[in-house]
Amino acid sequence: MSLILLGHPETKRTEYFLKAAHDLGVSVTLIPLPLLTCPHDSEYETHITHASRITNLAPRTIEFDYSSLEDAFVKIDPPPPLSYPIDSRAEDASLSRAGDTRPGLDTVMNRYHTFLLKLQQVPGIRLLNSSDALWHTLDKTLCKQILQKGGLPTTPALTDANGSPARIESLGQLREIMVENSIRQVFIKPRLGSGAAGVAAYRFNPRTGAETMETSALLRDNRLYNTNKLRKTGDSEEIASVINRVLFQGALVEEWIPKASFNGKTFDLRAVYQFGRLEFLVARQSGGAITNLHLNDNALAATDLAFSPSQLSDIETLCRKAVALFPGLNVAGLDILLRQNSYPSTHPLNPLIIEINGQGDLIYQDIFTENRIYQAQIRWLTGSGTFSASRIKCPPQKNPNLRKDQRYDEETQNPALRGHCVESAGGRRRW
Repeated sequence: MSLILLGHPETKRTEYFLKAAHDLGVSVTLIPLPLLTCPHDSEYETHITHASRITNLAPRTIEFDYSSLEDAFVKIDPPPPLSYPIDSRAEDASLSRAGDTRPGLDTVMNRYHTFLLKLQQVPGIRLLNSSDALWHTLDKTLCKQILQKGGLPTTPALTDANGSPARIESLGQLREIMVENSIRQVFIKPRLGSGAAGVAAYRFNPRTGAETMETSALLRDNRLYNTNKLRKTGDSEEIASVINRVLFQGALVEEWIPKASFNGKTFDLRAVYQFGRLEFLVARQSGGAITNLHLNDNALAATDLAFSPSQLSDIETLCRKAVALFPGLNVAGLDILLRQNSYPSTHPLNPLIIEINGQGDLIYQDIFTENRIYQAQIRWLTGSGTFSASRIKCPPQKNPNLRKDQRYDEETQNPALRGHCVESAGGRRRW
């Protein structure tokens, strides 16, 4: 059976997954994901259902061929996070007049869901993570419900009378709920998506009316876009505009639980759990509320936190129990919160799961050293070896002359690896 990566040319996910295959002597074919950002559904449907081979890497000319995936091992990457607006378009007349007529995050993600469902119907396909597992973790509200029903500790969502995550549609409604429940700070997250796209940390003082927001979202030309930069604002008009747009299309709102800190910065944990083991653990530090490795890259090695063996065992056990609730989830990135004052301590950490990402396996601290996460995936997909065996060492391929943003920007080309990837006929790439 062939091994196929459904991904994006010139991203680190692609380059280092292909590098892992190359270092293990495995052939992998890259097939670009279908275009999900056509302005009109009819154009998207024509694009997605056309039954011809890929002929060009230019987005508008790629026509997806599902038969190319028959009897193949397949890994699926997420849609690129920065190539489309966050907010909805058709439901809001003011948005429909904007110059950028592309659909928003919710439409793109629902098209991605349709694509995942179609993959399940391909004869003989074997997916690294099942389509259902990917979708159940991409949908933050559904993921939260599954974890809570499974009895696992999670960061608390604002709930309705039935105990389900509340459907909050405006900033005014959110403020009322916060006042009723004596909550001063919350996280607002688009229900669908990843990479902190559209996430906002919001504080509100009901006595003074003062409010602040931290987010990477930015209003531009009457549309809301994700950026690579976190910023804070106390401008009430801007806060209302951003948050109302995120809430309008569906969002998960959670209590903002103060996090543990290390050397003056708060942190949470990203754990990569795959094939029944904790593969990698890294702390994500931030001087603000939002921690995201691709936004601020304040990563800290878990070894620097000096967890005890029992504490590490508790974290791994929590990951194992969480992943078990999602059938077909073989690889997952879990975001884990340690409460303020729970660290440092020799006592149990009592960690909380923030969320799970079925495609949260891109860890810069791994790909630039051992690249063991992707190597383990190659071995699993090809059935070649166990994962407790000695790991192959991969010398870092970084160019020290590159600026940090050149090495760490997910959406730029990767000059550090240029020359390793060979273009093949038909718009595909093969190592």
